[in-house]
Amino acid sequence: MDIIMFLIFIGLLLIEVPVAIAIGIAGVFGMWVGNLNMQLAATAVVYTLNSFTLIAVPFFILAGNIMSRGSIASKLLKIAQVFLGERQESIAIATLIACGFFAALSGSAVATVAALGAITIPMMISQGYKPGYAGAIAASGAIVGPIIPPSIIMVVYGVQTNTSISDLFIAGVIPGILLITAFIITFQLTKKNNIKFLPLNSDVRKYSIKDKLWAIWDGKWALLMPIIVLGGIYSGLTTPTEASVIAVDYTIIVSLFIERDMKWRDLAESFKSTILTLGGLLILLGTAATFGYVITLNQIPENLCSAVLGLTSNPIVILFLVNIVILIAGCFMEAIAAIVIFAPILLPLVNAAGVSNLAFGIIMCVNLVIGTLTPPFGLNLFVASSVSGVSVQDIIKKAVPYMVAAVIVLLLITYIPQLTEFLPEYINGF
Repeated sequence: MDIIMFLIFIGLLLIEVPVAIAIGIAGVFGMWVGNLNMQLAATAVVYTLNSFTLIAVPFFILAGNIMSRGSIASKLLKIAQVFLGERQESIAIATLIACGFFAALSGSAVATVAALGAITIPMMISQGYKPGYAGAIAASGAIVGPIIPPSIIMVVYGVQTNTSISDLFIAGVIPGILLITAFIITFQLTKKNNIKFLPLNSDVRKYSIKDKLWAIWDGKWALLMPIIVLGGIYSGLTTPTEASVIAVDYTIIVSLFIERDMKWRDLAESFKSTILTLGGLLILLGTAATFGYVITLNQIPENLCSAVLGLTSNPIVILFLVNIVILIAGCFMEAIAAIVIFAPILLPLVNAAGVSNLAFGIIMCVNLVIGTLTPPFGLNLFVASSVSGVSVQDIIKKAVPYMVAAVIVLLLITYIPQLTEFLPEYINGF
């Protein structure tokens, strides 16, 4: 029966039935065949959605939507530029660094590539970058979005696995920095064949200390947000849910009344976009609750754990196989959908291999954001294509070295768990 339930789910996905509906049908089928009380399905849905922690998701989504319509992205990019200078390579490095800053504000890969890519891709093309390469840089840098806190997918993982979201946020900092560093190194190794270098211009402006201080002052409201929001979480003054509300209030006040770079109709569009996103997300979480209830009652995670451990007890092999499964899932499935399906199934297996819920959360999130950069459904690729006017196929070719760099980082955090666990342990030790 378990196999049939999964085959139904996969079959529905293959004929392009929405994930939320596919997982709901498969879950109801499993309950019907197993003669389970259907009322328990409704109970599971209510229990899952009736979560104070889960309230953080719509507010972080809304904050990201508001910021993508204002000038925050351009000001963050300007700060990175003035510190790096006006060398031809600087715009790419500035893009990657600005992605890290913007990630700490929006928590969304798609919001990051849409907001920054719309600015930087045309700039890179005008400076001699091949269009596909410019799109690949923006799409790659944006995957840092869901890793550097706050992170929407980390909130969902924390709710699904009863893991501290504050600890997950802290644990994402070092992997996020590693990703940015790996991408900058990759750019330096691949730029030669992808940029038409312009003649050196002696008249290129040199940024003074005054220029740098002015850029910081001009972008002070953008720089203050992660300090206020994340500082509240890490200091224990606010919960992640409360911090998400503060993030929305802060972005509205700054965008409408201080910077005045957004109109009321833009705010209305932000709410509309958030509601549309949230509707699909809540349906997915609700139907996944039914599916999860069935697999739990049928002890599928435990059976999978026993089967794999019967073949090998080597943690290196187990983690390698788990990474392969999640990487493949990330290529075909939206990150939140993959978390609600695979996290409860795979968690007992990785726990048996000696991996904590916290470390696995970061491993899973990094796996899934790599999926936003890989075909056939990598959202970052399509957004970068839309912004740059370059075909998705061209961007994919240029993005391959960045995919490899991201996988190397994934392997590092998989087999060196201290990279994710050090900061939470250090901060919680105070």
